[in-house]
Amino acid sequence: MSKKLRLLAYLKSGHQITLKDSMRKLGLAALSQRIGELKCEGHDIHSTLISIDKHTRIGCYWLGKRARNGR
Repeated sequence: MSKKLRLLAYLKSGHQITLKDSMRKLGLAALSQRIGELKCEGHDIHSTLISIDKHTRIGCYWLGKRARNGR
């Protein structure tokens, strides 16, 4: 299974994902590129930025319209 399909399966299972998660859980370093491909294919992927500290924000992605309950 390709990394893009593994990412889609992970998102379809109800999880949200960050770059750190994608590297650790899926071995995927190019998360934003795969997300972009999935969006172009018509998948309903949403994102937000999460503040880690005063100077650091990371992207978080999820599939569908479910409410995000923090990280």
